[in-house]
Amino acid sequence: MMTELFQRESSAIIKPDDKAPLMSVIIISYNNTNFLHHAVKSVLAQNYKNIELTISDDATVSCTIDDIAHQFCLATADLTFEEKHPKVAGIDRNWKKHKCVDTNTNERFQNALEEWEQDLQGGYEQAAIEIVKDSFPNIRKVEFLRNKENLGTVKHLKSLKKNAAGKYVMFLAADDMLHDSYVISDLVTYFETLPEDAYVLSSQCGMYDENLDKLNYYAVNEELKDIITKSTPEELFAELTDWCIIPAAGTIYKKDAFEVFGDLDDQYHLIEDWTYFLKLTRSGGKVYYLDRLTYMHRDGGISHGNNSGGNLAYKYYLEDSILLTQQEILPYLNQITSQQKKRALKRYRDTRREYGRMFMFPEMNVVGKLFFFLRNGYYYIPKLLSGLLAFFDYRAKWCLVAGTGALFASFLLSLAPTQGDSQGMLYYLFGLMGLALVSLALITKGLFISSRAVKAVKSLLCKL
Repeated sequence: MMTELFQRESSAIIKPDDKAPLMSVIIISYNNTNFLHHAVKSVLAQNYKNIELTISDDATVSCTIDDIAHQFCLATADLTFEEKHPKVAGIDRNWKKHKCVDTNTNERFQNALEEWEQDLQGGYEQAAIEIVKDSFPNIRKVEFLRNKENLGTVKHLKSLKKNAAGKYVMFLAADDMLHDSYVISDLVTYFETLPEDAYVLSSQCGMYDENLDKLNYYAVNEELKDIITKSTPEELFAELTDWCIIPAAGTIYKKDAFEVFGDLDDQYHLIEDWTYFLKLTRSGGKVYYLDRLTYMHRDGGISHGNNSGGNLAYKYYLEDSILLTQQEILPYLNQITSQQKKRALKRYRDTRREYGRMFMFPEMNVVGKLFFFLRNGYYYIPKLLSGLLAFFDYRAKWCLVAGTGALFASFLLSLAPTQGDSQGMLYYLFGLMGLALVSLALITKGLFISSRAVKAVKSLLCKL
């Protein structure tokens, strides 16, 4: 499937009889093996003729190598069935949710999968290897691995990459997918046209919803494209000190890069891409970019620190970010502009504060919590006030309505022909309550508008 970002020339596609460089595709999983067959299917569907595929799980509880191979077999079953029944192309194990296929086709699909799985029960690993030999000649080698203990993303990738035999290496998360069947062909073909000292090629990554159905946005917008493609390595390093603008997803590496610029740093747990891009660009390495959608990134996965990883993944991410700044950025502040230095230091302070609030504050005694609040009051007090203003602003209109109603009731009581003690008391009570509520609504609205105006001015000044 073509995209609006990239137009392929037929002459640029590597022909089957050409000697295509070996591409090592490494798929890693952790607590997300239920999505694995999607990732595998997107690799098996590639038209590229020389792929080495490694699938490895990082010690997911109750997950065996045979479970991993089972997911692989599901992917091959889907592809095999789709070839025979084009009408259900694109429909996988969640086919029951789709209404575009008639009942007879659904039944055939279900029966085909059930019969196929029954024949292979208990021997998925060997069956998967045999299926690759028989039906997927472009997959030169497939390997299923599982760590005995959890290593974390960086150590896991480092160990797998070390044994990769390909000229090029691509990392793929188990809950993501390659965009279409031409991805690897296009990336390798383009890489082969680059200078000999090209070691990293990135591309466009699509950020999708949790079902990989809806494209939410592109990871690389027009501004970032200009920065990546037009910056010198030194300028790109300076941009990277603020945040990682290069998507790891959809990036391939020449394996020699890890000898020229150093290996992945296993001091980190989750962040392998940002640290490496900082090291590479600081050493003069250029990151090339192909403006083509190659990767579908699923929201909510371990790489987001969300559903799969939870607080522990977020803790690792914050620790990595703090260490990354200390080792890869702070010693090189003299190489960036004063504005970039301010941004990098602000992010560093914010990250340390967030880590303290999330993972240190709950363990502190009362005195420690008090000192923490005093040290960081300048940051939290404005946020607290802003939150209170937002809370009251949301309710200001109801205060205004209630206050106006109370004043109107007081006005009606003042028109009564006879004025008893109880009526007089209600007159003053409604009047005072109405004035108080209307005043509160107006003051709150005024403060809220003022705070928004101050934020807008500060943002404008920062841009200038």
